[in-house]
Amino acid sequence: MLEILSKDLERAMREVLQGVENDAEETMEELMDFTRDNLLESLTTGRKHGGQTPEDTGEYAAGWECRIEFRQGAEIRVIQNTAKPQLTHLLEYGTWEQTPQPHIRTAYEKAIKRLEEE
Repeated sequence: MLEILSKDLERAMREVLQGVENDAEETMEELMDFTRDNLLESLTTGRKHGGQTPEDTGEYAAGWECRIEFRQGAEIRVIQNTAKPQLTHLLEYGTWEQTPQPHIRTAYEKAIKRLEEE
């Protein structure tokens, strides 16, 4: 007859669950990095080359960056255009003189869809 102490079983189960949790966190980190890279590539590549950015060259396309922030204990990836931040809104929504060229929302939605598929 085999006897297992409840404290030993509890410890063993805790170790197994901790391993599963660590694997899940690592997988999510990899997926978030993959999504970040795809979104940045889409925003830094012009439409002529399959990306989303209205301009193929220049400061605007090259200005997209990602930084990591911690908010309420969560790691957040913030993607923004640091070179021409004011231009993002003008291009995305247009002005009374210029037609909107939505590219940020489109790139974001594609990245989310791809993340969900992965």
